[in-house]
Order: sequence, then structure tokens, then C-alpha cells
Amino acid sequence: MIIFISLNVFICSLVVMIFDIKFRVIPNALVFSFTLIALVSHLVVNGWQGLVFSTTGLVMGFFLLFIFYLFKMVGAGDVKYLACLGAWLGTSIVVVFILTSFLGGLLALFYLLKSKYKSWRNKTTIKPESLPYGVAISAGAVLTMFLQFFNGNSP
Repeated sequence: MIIFISLNVFICSLVVMIFDIKFRVIPNALVFSFTLIALVSHLVVNGWQGLVFSTTGLVMGFFLLFIFYLFKMVGAGDVKYLACLGAWLGTSIVVVFILTSFLGGLLALFYLLKSKYKSWRNKTTIKPESLPYGVAISAGAVLTMFLQFFNGNSP
């Protein structure tokens, strides 16, 4: 099951990164289909206990970013995507959130410096670009899977 979970998290993360960088949107169809696959997979493999594991992660993932959404700091797609990852990873989503926060800060710094450089180079004021936070979430998810794999833990 660990390979199945890892593969799905990696594929979902890769597709989300591409969409978020290119279009600044995380498609609902992608997030909802991967969430459904996660819930059903955990139910089939581990029964009701697996469904509880998956649902707990989904709810945790949702509420970890929902506060930031209320203050317009992240988009709704980011919230749904972290909930989707929670459905796959269970309570390990907290680790993803911590890594995501750090990586999101680095990403924000990069975009700020890029914006300042463009502004300095063109001698004009340039409106900062929106931040594709799905990239930071994806990186945090993949890094969490990598760390769990090498520590012998599984979601």
C-alpha cells in the first residue's frame, strides 16, 4: 500500500505543481478524484479503520489551511489540495503542513526578490505576482513521503 500511496501522492503533486505554476489554479476535478481514490483505497485495504484514518487526515488537512483561506492568504484550491493529501497521508498531514510553511516562506521570498529585481531593472513599480502555494504544498508532501520512506514509517 505504501508504494500505491507514494505513487498517487507524487502524481497528484506533480500535476498540481504544473497547473498551479502555469494557470494559478488547482483543478477541483483533480483534487476530488484523488481524494475519492484515497478514501476508497484506505477503506478497501484497512476496512473502517482505514476510512477513519483517511477521513481524519482529510479533516485535519482542510482545517490547517482554512483559517488562512478566511484571511485571503491562500486560495480555496490550496485548502482542498491539503485536505486531499490528508486523505492519503492521515495525521502525517501535520508534518506536510510544517514543511509546507517553511517551503512556502522560501517560495514567497523568491517571488519577492524576483519582483524587486524586475522593478529595479525596469525602474518601475511592478505588482507582485500571485504565489503558487500548491508548489510548496506539493514539495512538502513529497518531502514527507521521502522522509517517511527512509525512516521506515508508512502513512
